[in-house]
Amino acid sequence: MVGYSAGGYAAAETMLVDRRVRAGCNLDGKLLADDDPVLLGRAARQGLDRPFLQIATPGHDGSTDPSWAAIRANSRGWYRELRLDGSTHLGLSDLQITIPFLAEVFGLTAEEVRYALGTIDPTRAVATVRAYVTAFFDRQLRGAGGNLLDRPSPGIRRW
Repeated sequence: MVGYSAGGYAAAETMLVDRRVRAGCNLDGKLLADDDPVLLGRAARQGLDRPFLQIATPGHDGSTDPSWAAIRANSRGWYRELRLDGSTHLGLSDLQITIPFLAEVFGLTAEEVRYALGTIDPTRAVATVRAYVTAFFDRQLRGAGGNLLDRPSPGIRRW
């Protein structure tokens, strides 16, 4: 199960109650109960026992989000955090492709588009996220895939 923002929270929480979800992925979501700035969600407090991948934007990690620090510390299954350099929160969503198109329609400036999406090329951002999410699920569910998740690559960092 994969989710973006609040959907990432839903993926983690669903893994606690539904064993059919064998692996989960969070795209830049906070794992906080009802988006409360203090109250950790159950998945963050209890951790997960199955594979979980988190892909973040610069500045979103365990040092800035206590829910990420908690799930990292409490999880017992395969766990990894990646950061997509040059992106923003909206840049990990479908808006990465939509906003540049809408910019032409509504006359948004290049600066406004960069503010919303970051400095990474939209096509590259979508391809990168797609590649890493696919590699994760291929590895965890099919026992296949290469070593993409094992090493840094341009634009994406592992910590």
